[in-house]
Amino acid sequence: MMAKICLTLTLLCVSLSAQAQSVNPVVQWNRTLLVLVRTAGAQPATIHPTRSFAIMHAAIYDAVNAIDGTHSPYFVDLPTVSASASQDAAAAAAAHAVLAALYPTFQAMLDAQLQQSLAPIPEGAEKAEGIRIGQTVADRILGFFAYPRSCHAGHERGHLKYRIIPSKVGKRMRGNDCMRRSLA
Repeated sequence: MMAKICLTLTLLCVSLSAQAQSVNPVVQWNRTLLVLVRTAGAQPATIHPTRSFAIMHAAIYDAVNAIDGTHSPYFVDLPTVSASASQDAAAAAAAHAVLAALYPTFQAMLDAQLQQSLAPIPEGAEKAEGIRIGQTVADRILGFFAYPRSCHAGHERGHLKYRIIPSKVGKRMRGNDCMRRSLA
């Protein structure tokens, strides 16, 4: 019995010390979304939880990649952002904006999570620019998923432009065969 108590206390201390160290914001926000989708009634029964994960991770990827610039953007291309912007702030802001839009009843919890994510990042222009980038990317990705998906070459709807993926030309098109390219 005493050994179980000591083991439990040891595991608790290790867990707390690991949490005190810097946590990858992607992992942190993934855990937050796991809590949300496991909460009864938070997710509409007709929407699969993987949709929320896909939207959030696409936003995080494009926000960080806008700063890093080493890969092709998935949905949003922001070619003129500062390379010194905080990638952690961009990831946190993108994840927060997506989850706040998808789960508005959890706004207070998500706001607290955002503050916790941003707290270790030094105040300054880099942090502010990272937050702006994350919010911009999230807004654009959420806008993409809000529109009905029609795919016509050169079709424009507001600030969105769709293009046909060349490998799909001549084949039966489906809604998810469209790829949005930013007009930024």
